[in-house]
Amino acid sequence: MPENRNRNYTFAVLLIALGAVLLMQQLGIWQIPWSRLWVLWPLVLVFLGLEILLRRVPMGGLIYLVLVAAILGGVWLIWPRLATRWGALETRTTELPLSGITSAAVDIAMGVGELEVRALREPDLLYRATLHYDSRRTELVESRQVRGGQAEVKLEFRGVGGGAFVTGDRGRLEVALARELPLALSIEAGVSRSRIALDELTLTGLEVRGGVGDVEIVLPQGDYEVTVNGGVGALAIELPEDVGAQIEIEGGLGSAQVADRFLRSGDTYTAEGTGNIRLRIRGGIGAVTVR
Repeated sequence: MPENRNRNYTFAVLLIALGAVLLMQQLGIWQIPWSRLWVLWPLVLVFLGLEILLRRVPMGGLIYLVLVAAILGGVWLIWPRLATRWGALETRTTELPLSGITSAAVDIAMGVGELEVRALREPDLLYRATLHYDSRRTELVESRQVRGGQAEVKLEFRGVGGGAFVTGDRGRLEVALARELPLALSIEAGVSRSRIALDELTLTGLEVRGGVGDVEIVLPQGDYEVTVNGGVGALAIELPEDVGAQIEIEGGLGSAQVADRFLRSGDTYTAEGTGNIRLRIRGGIGAVTVR
């Protein structure tokens, strides 16, 4: 019916815009500032309102596309000026001594901003978390308990008051973890770039939930399972050169490149070597690279 012709324009526009942004990143034209782009989410409401308003107007679809193009063009032109408005960030550091702890389960949940996870230099700490943030908009919620030598820790970087939409820029969470302590990690990537360098750690298991932005994971030797639920953006995983591994890649929209040393059978890749890493990658939008 004629009145249905303009439906779902907003969804199509969002898909096209997302594809264009990811393409520019893949071609090296633009390094996507995901934490800044996130503040533009109210435009979705504007586009939906325009779609509803113009649904029954003659040539409403064309008018809608012209208005959307004008709005996006205006945002592109004023973007450099907007990017200079975010101010300096505060710094907060928190840590937990290693005394009496023999193993740990650590859950890290990122909001909007960059995430870095790496090995800790000091031998007497389980972790040190350093947060660079705007305290008016974001906060670090920390919970931890130790029972029978087993520590359970959760670090959550989120909007003040638990809000779902976090604004601001250049928020950054750095988490350094004990090197030789057996660790089970659960990490939720946020809206921006995440670098998870675990090559010097002792893992018993790892789960990564992708966010919006690039995710880079460096894995250590060992015998453990890894599950990565893809998000939106490029995913790069680096394994030790001589490791034994089984890799399964399920679904997803985007290319998948796996190093030549892994033998492929359907969606499964295997390599013989020291240790045994079982890696499962599920879904996601963007390129997947395993090397």
